[in-house]
Amino acid sequence: MAADRFAIKSTGAVEISVLKSGSGPALLLVHGALLNVAMTWFAVLPKLAEQFTVYAMDRRGRPPSGDGKEYSIALEVDDITSVIAAIGQPVIVLAHSYGALVALAAVPRLQAVRQLILYEPPGIIPGPEQTDAVPKMERALEAGNREEIVTLFLRDQIGAPPEVLAGFKQSPLWPKVLEISPTLPRES
Repeated sequence: MAADRFAIKSTGAVEISVLKSGSGPALLLVHGALLNVAMTWFAVLPKLAEQFTVYAMDRRGRPPSGDGKEYSIALEVDDITSVIAAIGQPVIVLAHSYGALVALAAVPRLQAVRQLILYEPPGIIPGPEQTDAVPKMERALEAGNREEIVTLFLRDQIGAPPEVLAGFKQSPLWPKVLEISPTLPRES
């Protein structure tokens, strides 16, 4: 599958990296927290590219996209709308998890969107362990402890059982997840 990467400038001169492949109607993929384009869409991207021109954006804070000093959902909305403007044609948006929350927040500004597909948007009512997780993740971030950030996110936010967490730490994805970990406290 032939794919090209390009970057667009969003708010605060943050560059958002977009992977483009395939041909057909435009389809924008927006991944969730703890993920990037490769981890979220790798398995389905070739199939989608058979029917669509796929634009898969790496959200801010996930290399090769940049990040800013400030963070808000409004900035991520700017990122999505900037990517859609760069696509320059009507687009279908498929957004997963936290990316679905961002896409939902973008609805008032989505002028050229033909269809919005929200896949597994989070909608849990936080219990005490989830509410305590964010300050703990912020402290781990200040201490530079990326493993603790991810552990708190998976165990306390998501509710991953210990054996799943232990297996994930042995996975080849673990180093990539640690790279993304500074985005987790702000998205939680």
